[in-house]
Amino acid sequence: MNNFKEQYLQGIIDIKSLDDFVDMWHKNSNGMTLQEFLGLDDIEYTAFAHSENELKRELDKSKKKVASFFKSFS
Repeated sequence: MNNFKEQYLQGIIDIKSLDDFVDMWHKNSNGMTLQEFLGLDDIEYTAFAHSENELKRELDKSKKKVASFFKSFS
């Protein structure tokens, strides 16, 4: 299973799925930190600590970078 960030960036899930991932981590973290489990970098994790909306803004920046990267090849 891909982590939260990977699935979000691929458009498989939306930000509302974050709570489900946190619940999954509480049930079975396998020794991973929440940051590792969600697949967030330090900036994203700090945003997550502030609010879901801040995390969404950070992740959406990544989405735009990826989209423009691939657009440059078409």
